[in-house]
Amino acid sequence: MIVTIKSNKQEKEIMMIQNNQGRKTTFFVFGAMMSATMAGTISFFVALVNFGIKPDFFVTWLHIFSLSFPIAFPAAILISPIIMKMANKITRQKLRTFKHLFEKPPEIVK
Repeated sequence: MIVTIKSNKQEKEIMMIQNNQGRKTTFFVFGAMMSATMAGTISFFVALVNFGIKPDFFVTWLHIFSLSFPIAFPAAILISPIIMKMANKITRQKLRTFKHLFEKPPEIVK
């Protein structure tokens, strides 16, 4: 997409749009990494406790992980904004939510 910039205001709007897209990507990458780490760790210990170390332990663990990750990823994406609000209230920080990620970016005048 080629956009000619006519003013400093339009340049700032373009930077805001690019920044917003970067935040969304970061949000989803963080959710994927966090849910993969949690699902992997928990499924490993559940498999270890329930089945013990066997020759097919790795296969069993991967099977349990493959069942848990598809649940963990959407849960992380959907629940993290709520958890962020709760953490902000507990620590009495300025309320920062993920709402800005899903707001419509400003229009660019071509």
